[in-house]
Amino acid sequence: MYKKDKYGIKKSHAILLFIQMIFFIIGFLAQIGILIFVIKNNLEPIMIISSISIILSFIAIFIYAIYGFNKKDIYYIIAIAFFLLAILINNILPFRDIFQKITLTLLFGIYSSYIFALKNYKLSNYIILFATIISLTFSIYSSITSNINSLGTVENGFLTFLMMHISIFTPVIITILFGATCLVRNEKRKNIE
Repeated sequence: MYKKDKYGIKKSHAILLFIQMIFFIIGFLAQIGILIFVIKNNLEPIMIISSISIILSFIAIFIYAIYGFNKKDIYYIIAIAFFLLAILINNILPFRDIFQKITLTLLFGIYSSYIFALKNYKLSNYIILFATIISLTFSIYSSITSNINSLGTVENGFLTFLMMHISIFTPVIITILFGATCLVRNEKRKNIE
């Protein structure tokens, strides 16, 4: 039987952490696959840097969830910083259209402000909700307008299609991770204070 006193969070937040773990595993493994795909197909070096920064963001979130949760927010901020780097890099990719650039710029601004709102529980929850809406908007639009030919010559059409769409939805996966972490973190901090 689940005991709130033992874990310091509600059962609903424990379930949220379990969902977070599933999204972490899916997102992290998918990003490793994307990195291998990008390297194997000799795609633009900037795409490799973007993929590595996203992988580092996943690792920082994992470290925060395991080790840094009761410490300072530095691991959480590092995870956000790596994601900000990935957003910045993705915004300068040559095949981005104006709508993608606008949504990525908005996402960059939202996450930049999120770092400074971490101590304000209510505001940080609203900011992460807004980030979810913007990342979903970017990902849905990008999946509709995606074009495999923009990557150049690649080996396998289906694998390229799959990797492209997994990559397109990475901002949503990471935003869900940050959102789940934010909710549980805020709940735990409220109980301590």
